[in-house]
Amino acid sequence: EVDSASTYVAMSDPDRINGPKDFQQAFGKFAFSFNWFYLDAKHISFIMGGYYPHRPRGFSDSLPMWGTGKWNWRGKLSFKEHPKDIDPAKGWMTSWNNKQAPGWGAADDVHAYGPIYRSQLLDDRIKKYSKDGEVSLVELVNAMGDAATADLRGDRVLPYMLDVIGNPKNEKLQTAVQLLSEWEKSGSHRRSRDDDAVYDDAPAVALMDRWWDAALDAAFKPRLGAALTDVPQKRDDHPGVLGSAFHDGWYGYLQKDLRQVLGLQVKSPNRVSYCGKGSLAACRKALRKSLTDTVASLEEEFGEDPATWDADEPGDMIHFRALGLQELPDTRWQNRPTFQQVLEFGG
Repeated sequence: EVDSASTYVAMSDPDRINGPKDFQQAFGKFAFSFNWFYLDAKHISFIMGGYYPHRPRGFSDSLPMWGTGKWNWRGKLSFKEHPKDIDPAKGWMTSWNNKQAPGWGAADDVHAYGPIYRSQLLDDRIKKYSKDGEVSLVELVNAMGDAATADLRGDRVLPYMLDVIGNPKNEKLQTAVQLLSEWEKSGSHRRSRDDDAVYDDAPAVALMDRWWDAALDAAFKPRLGAALTDVPQKRDDHPGVLGSAFHDGWYGYLQKDLRQVLGLQVKSPNRVSYCGKGSLAACRKALRKSLTDTVASLEEEFGEDPATWDADEPGDMIHFRALGLQELPDTRWQNRPTFQQVLEFGG
């Protein structure tokens, strides 16, 4: 806390912070890991504050290291090495627990950095509104609101899952594929526009929720075997009582592997392909079976009519903890950020 005091002193002095570079210098000295943002009438800027270890040559955060001192810190990263930016060409920035910069790592126990981040839900919507060069306040609020109810799996992974599945001849599989495809094309939302709080696409949501684990097993178990359960990364950051969701999971693992199997261009491809052990035909067979089994499981519990499949909306709802005498009712789920504000500066 004491080490960070100089940042607050500088921030409070208008003679010291006269632009984005001054801001970066001040917040580059902050001791804790935070994403800091700046804006004035002409500029926007970002820097990630914090003390980060300068690792010795040969260190790997993916493997165990001996505690002999050889792999200890060699001081902390310099200001120059911190993730930062000023006035990006696209004209805006997003931040939602995503990787801060290319080549930037994370804590040694974080294994979810990959091609998918929930911040992309914001990126896509802001891009849509910024095609004319400007984004109004209403459009920005709409972008945040729309991203807040989107299922990251449906938005970023499901299109490739369906590409692998293809066009099955089995009638029940066709129905399942149609449900998921229509849900994905409509935005992959977990929301209800009616007072009954039942999701608009409840059957597809129920199907995605139950298929996810089965699809991961189908894709990765043939090659990983029993080691599948040893991967130190939870599979899904599911919506729940705290609101915040889809921060980390196997989303990037599955999407990247399916892109490889489909023969698409992949940056930094995995050394081996997992689903179907690299064979598209075998991968398709495995995913189709997992989807068939999922449909059978839902039918056994709820009935053959997909309209009866329960998406467990109450389990998604946000729960408030009362600090006084007055309690608040649960509210419908949205992917809650730490802060959500809309501020406008200027005339």
